[in-house]
Amino acid sequence: MWAVSVWAADLDAIRQTQAKLVKLRTKNDVTYPLPDPPPEFAELKHQIRDWTEEKIAKLRQGADLEAATSRTDNELSTVKLNRDDANDHDLGDIDGVQLSHPDGDKTWLMMTSDVWREPCTIETSIYLYEWQRDGWARRFELEEPLQGVKRVEVGQPDAYYRRLVLVLGNSWGCASMWQQFSYRLFRVGSSTRELSSGDDTVYFGVDDGEAYNGRLEPDGALMDYLTFSTDGSVLIRRRVLHLQIDGDTVTRVEPFALTAQDFVDDWLVERGKKSQTFDFIQHCPGNADRWQIGVSPNPYGDESADPRSYFMIEQLPEYHFRILDIDATRQPGCPGEDPPRGAGQPYPTLFPAARKP
Repeated sequence: MWAVSVWAADLDAIRQTQAKLVKLRTKNDVTYPLPDPPPEFAELKHQIRDWTEEKIAKLRQGADLEAATSRTDNELSTVKLNRDDANDHDLGDIDGVQLSHPDGDKTWLMMTSDVWREPCTIETSIYLYEWQRDGWARRFELEEPLQGVKRVEVGQPDAYYRRLVLVLGNSWGCASMWQQFSYRLFRVGSSTRELSSGDDTVYFGVDDGEAYNGRLEPDGALMDYLTFSTDGSVLIRRRVLHLQIDGDTVTRVEPFALTAQDFVDDWLVERGKKSQTFDFIQHCPGNADRWQIGVSPNPYGDESADPRSYFMIEQLPEYHFRILDIDATRQPGCPGEDPPRGAGQPYPTLFPAARKP
């Protein structure tokens, strides 16, 4: 763990480092996207952290963090070179700091700071503090290029006083509904260990509250998010990531999906079959637990080139699914060819409360 800084961090130094980054924009004819930011970028983030930690060191355990954020942000604004109301931001622009409590254990304190790496790309640094011996001690930091950070959750301590930390975030482009979803799962104790991480495409073309969500569980984490379907006409599916921790081993466990269609979609993608067509998704009459799904490997449904496969799927409680059979000949007892669920139809989620009313 780290002690909160006690040496004097200099606001003038923050301004000087920011000025170097501003100068680099025009002097070197910067080409975006940046492969790697210049060293002054990390220096600026650390200066903002150290200066803010001087403020955190003076806060009591029950401090008003909204008021503390306002005071800190106002003081930082007196030296930063960029304007908060500017329409365009660029390398080195400072978007301020935020003091709050993380999700989960509200006795911890969280500090986030935002610095622009390039137009349309802002990086968020995350620092977590625990109250120890009448002061705040830094227990966790994450400075990799996460942008839109949606959730930071701290779990309850285990028998060894270790805690899980889950971070969910996304990239954000200027003009696309398809971005990158990122999750990071850590165990924080005497040291910090990353247990699992992942990045995937996420779709923001519906209610933003539906794009992705997640939470910690006592022995893992549960997430779901909207991503590409293997069928381009279906376009979007809901993927479920349920991670279970056993020691330092993390395993993906059920549920894998929330519908039979998305379950087969996920099964196909996991096996590298990334261009398929769902010909029909048929609920078997008189059997509440069975679905028959026709799939053509050829994206145009040309059965002369690639034969159609027929999946028989059993749906069990709590979104568990089983493949009963896969055959090139359609199994009897499930007549009809209902169309697959497509773009614009509701997407089931494990986090309905996140939807806007």
